[in-house]
Amino acid sequence: MRGVYFASHFHNWYHLAEGEEISRYIEDLALWGVNTLMAIYPFINLQGWDDPEATPAVTQLRKLFSAAKRVGLSTTLGLNNVLFNDAPHELRATPLQDPLGRHGNSGATICPSLPAGRDLIMKTSAELLGKLTDIGVDNLILWPYDEGGCGCSNCRPWGANGFVRMSQDIAGVARSIFPRVKTILSTWTFDTPPEGEWAGLADALSRGNDWADYILADAHEDFPRYPLENAVPGNLPLINFPEISMWGNWPWGGCGAHPLPNRLQHLWNQAGAVLRGGFPYSEGIYEDINKAIVAQFYWNPDSSAQSTLREYAAFEYSPAVADMPFPDAGNVEIRGCQYVSEQITALLKTFAQEELVSILRDFLRDQGAQQQIAFFDLIFTTATCIAPMCASRRSETNCAGNWKVLRGGNELQLEFAHVIIA
Repeated sequence: MRGVYFASHFHNWYHLAEGEEISRYIEDLALWGVNTLMAIYPFINLQGWDDPEATPAVTQLRKLFSAAKRVGLSTTLGLNNVLFNDAPHELRATPLQDPLGRHGNSGATICPSLPAGRDLIMKTSAELLGKLTDIGVDNLILWPYDEGGCGCSNCRPWGANGFVRMSQDIAGVARSIFPRVKTILSTWTFDTPPEGEWAGLADALSRGNDWADYILADAHEDFPRYPLENAVPGNLPLINFPEISMWGNWPWGGCGAHPLPNRLQHLWNQAGAVLRGGFPYSEGIYEDINKAIVAQFYWNPDSSAQSTLREYAAFEYSPAVADMPFPDAGNVEIRGCQYVSEQITALLKTFAQEELVSILRDFLRDQGAQQQIAFFDLIFTTATCIAPMCASRRSETNCAGNWKVLRGGNELQLEFAHVIIA
């Protein structure tokens, strides 16, 4: 299962790209060996099916899946207990015990141990699946945390209790609509803490399993030890979920290209011998080279990140440059944001302030509201990487705080755009 996950949210490229662009990019990924595309529906950002952005979100999901199908890829949909923000408060999940801040407690998470909560999860899942019947859903990923989960006494420990029961029920709903769908059970951030989720899941599946087809495992740092040192729960095929967008650089998407050959080789060395594919987590097209490296690991487990770098250079540029010495990959990974900061700062110094404002004015006049919001997402994101550009020369931490305030409101970004245009 050689997948990739397009996280289509926050006005990133996957959120805004049109059909022709999407098709061309997915075809490129297919040439690198990708054979399935994962996407989700952004319940966490919407009030309900009547939200003005609900139908456009369905449309974008359909664009992604249709483009995948046109070039022969299968489709993979993610579901869990995060529903629309207008979900009744009496059905909400109990916040998780999350001392390490790894599981996430945001979004309208619903408790599946409440009969009405379970019914709402099943009903909403069926409604979304029903909007994709003409395209098809080939694989279903059921997700435990970040976002998701419930910490009530009837659901704890979530990963070995409430999550398993809920996942089995959602899988049944999916198979009633798509009888041949394969079910992938994610274990993202299991045992970090509470402890015992991996062992509890193994025990649950040992007592009978006619619904789960794969186990997905990964973590924020190194690959989880449990499936490397024990049998995979249910003796199922194991796939991974490498993070290729955010590692070592914050905010993600604000630093341009983000090559991680050393990091990805390290992770593959840990777990590649037992993996049967996976879904790298992608926030945009800026880490395209990372997708190629991971896709080639899935295609040929004996490949190396360095060999893929050479093949990538030959494919994207010219065979003549494929054997040129590459910069030290570790240095690139460590200095990513700092390097981009230096380059952009130097570039902007070549413009007079009046000249820069004139360029922005001409550009923004031709953009719609969504494009203006996306543009200022980029500007504010980049600003957090470029401490010297902050007017008061504040610390990077304060710059990051300012970005969070600005990024939080699309209305403020549009107002800023209108001021410049005026």
